[in-house]
Amino acid sequence: MKKNELQAAFNAVFSNSFQAILRLDAEYTILDYNPAAAEWIKKVYGKKVGAGDSFLEYLPGEDVEEFNENIKRTIGEEHPHYKLFSIIGGKDQTEYWTEYQFYPVIIASVFTGMYVFIFDITERKNVIDEVARSTRRFYSLIKNSSDIVSVIDADGFIRFTSNSVEKILGYLPAEITGKNFMEYIFPADLENFKTAFSGSMSADRKSFVSQFRFLHREGYWVFLESLGSNHLGDETVRGVILNSRDVTDRRHFEEMLKKISRQNELILESAGEGIYGMNREGRITFANPAAAEMMGFKVEEIIGKNHTEIVKQVTAEGVPCPVEECRYYTSMLDGNTCSVDDAFFTRSDGGFYPVEYISTPIKEKGEIVGAVVTFNDISERKRNEEELLKAKEEADAANRAKSEFLANMSHEIRTPIHNILGFLEMLDSTELDRTQREYVGISRESTRTLLEIISDILDYSKIEKGKVEIEVSDFNPRVLFESTVELFSATAAERNLSLYAFIDPGLPDLLVGDSLRIRQVLNNLIGNAMKFTPRQGEVAIDIVMEERTAKGCRVSFSVLDTGIGVPLEK
Repeated sequence: MKKNELQAAFNAVFSNSFQAILRLDAEYTILDYNPAAAEWIKKVYGKKVGAGDSFLEYLPGEDVEEFNENIKRTIGEEHPHYKLFSIIGGKDQTEYWTEYQFYPVIIASVFTGMYVFIFDITERKNVIDEVARSTRRFYSLIKNSSDIVSVIDADGFIRFTSNSVEKILGYLPAEITGKNFMEYIFPADLENFKTAFSGSMSADRKSFVSQFRFLHREGYWVFLESLGSNHLGDETVRGVILNSRDVTDRRHFEEMLKKISRQNELILESAGEGIYGMNREGRITFANPAAAEMMGFKVEEIIGKNHTEIVKQVTAEGVPCPVEECRYYTSMLDGNTCSVDDAFFTRSDGGFYPVEYISTPIKEKGEIVGAVVTFNDISERKRNEEELLKAKEEADAANRAKSEFLANMSHEIRTPIHNILGFLEMLDSTELDRTQREYVGISRESTRTLLEIISDILDYSKIEKGKVEIEVSDFNPRVLFESTVELFSATAAERNLSLYAFIDPGLPDLLVGDSLRIRQVLNNLIGNAMKFTPRQGEVAIDIVMEERTAKGCRVSFSVLDTGIGVPLEK
């Protein structure tokens, strides 16, 4: 059964049980109760039970000391369970014979509360008393009792059983009368029953209570709880009277309670986050091992302590924060879940560490009764963040150094290029033949293009911005196109390539744009085309005006070649 299904079944049994059930915390404060419990307390005490009431208010004063002593003893047992029989004087002066059964809830070896089952055994007690006075009256009373009332002799043989045995166990009274009662008890439960039964034979102990499994006529086992009373010496009875009732549903409820408690315990113990809970007064009611370890305590050392003694929030400098400023506590007061990722908690040794935590209020029937705090030690994450910040600062310093280097190199690189341009201008003014002048012109244009590209690369502000902006200016597309193509004419002749160029005659003489970027793109396209075109191949460059409007025109630049190309699918 899954956890949510198990919890739903548990809640259904708790709410709908005819048995009075209370849920207490470790300080015996009532946290929850079912309708049957509310009805019982109303009947006996004439008052309405409420969450937050002390259970000790509903326990006779003379029984409180015995209750406290036995609960402490029971908590340390492997299967903690304790019974208390009490006589309560009701509001109408009626005496109520009452049986309390206590089932402590242990989580991570820590007592966190208990479930209390309350049984009004007044009727059962009265029945047994009446049986002791008169055999005839006894049989008339028990014949139609809702419980199974049986009389067995000292050897365990059934001398009489009430009609209810058929409804609960499937047997007709005549079928089971004369049989040995103990032959129907589950083998694993028999020894405990025999011990209780034998104990009732002593002079100082005439009664007993025992739980065991009894074989149903259909072959399955039914959990019975029997209240036994020794009347072997009574001439009218001459036997042990057993008042037995079916407690199968209650046992299933108890088993589900154990499973849920164990499952919750495993979840808490295995959780990597620190988890602890506190009640309305700020006392820690439970904590898992991870929480205790991060705080520097053992689990048992912090249970019951006020949270201000254990969980102290401080600033990054270690200065204690006032409790009214600590969200893990104030969220319980205002009823709002809060998440904090920049707090610091102290350890038992006085040190402190960074944490992130979530504080969630616990509500019981609409009332806030406490809070659960889940927290993580984020020391390692903080160290990683500091290392990343340090690495970023180092990277920024390296970038600044690079930028400074490029800024310094800008002048060093531009100066010789300007010198080359100057000498080319001087060379162009001398006596040159046609071919020499053409070469000088190409060299001068190439040098200017190189200077523009280098200027763009070395521009410090553009590097800092991480982008190169488009420079808009007027230019003549024909001059740009012809000068660009002319740069590759010598290379084309050397590789025996045919270089064709076409400029749309409808193209305007003046365009506005970034001529440097256009030249760079054309240089790349033409250069690649010539690089991958075999000797005696062809490279064609076209500039075509595709569209012209009053606001401008769209111009297409294309380069075609007879090289190997790239497949369309790639």
